[in-house]
Amino acid sequence: KNNFIPMPASGVSSFIQEPGTQKYWMGIQGKGFAVYNKATGQLSLPGDNKEHIAAIDELADLNSPYNPHFDRKHRLWFQSWGAGFPTIYQYDINKNEKGRSFEFITTLKTYYETHDFFEQKDGTLWVIGLGIFARYNEQENKFELVYNGYKNERSIAYERINCIFEDRENNIWIGSNNNGLYR
Repeated sequence: KNNFIPMPASGVSSFIQEPGTQKYWMGIQGKGFAVYNKATGQLSLPGDNKEHIAAIDELADLNSPYNPHFDRKHRLWFQSWGAGFPTIYQYDINKNEKGRSFEFITTLKTYYETHDFFEQKDGTLWVIGLGIFARYNEQENKFELVYNGYKNERSIAYERINCIFEDRENNIWIGSNNNGLYR
């Protein structure tokens, strides 16, 4: 009863505030997104899009979107499970335009899970997870997997990347569940 946001009855799979706004995006269990605008007090969701937010209608068919992330270009990145594996989606809020979707099953040919997004100070976007460590190549509009396997002392071998951090010298630190810390 203390919530200022009226929660959708079907449940929330994720939650994020849109930077620079009073809009709160919620992934809805079994559906797309709902957006609560604190400035207007309106909740827009699939089938009842009070504020006519294009992304709500365009993404309504997605199943339980999770791990949303707004990048510096005001694109919404998120994930959703499809036909047995997760898919990454991109939606440009400024253009009201659905971008590409990205999956790794055709490359990896094995089970994987996508987890968190991370954006470096220079705007480089990464995604991490179980069997996943990939950088988004803006020019080619695709994710590039970091090679996973030991070749020499400069290699990285991992089962799951748990965390990623950028220090003040722009080094990327990677925490793995089985082989410790990489820089």
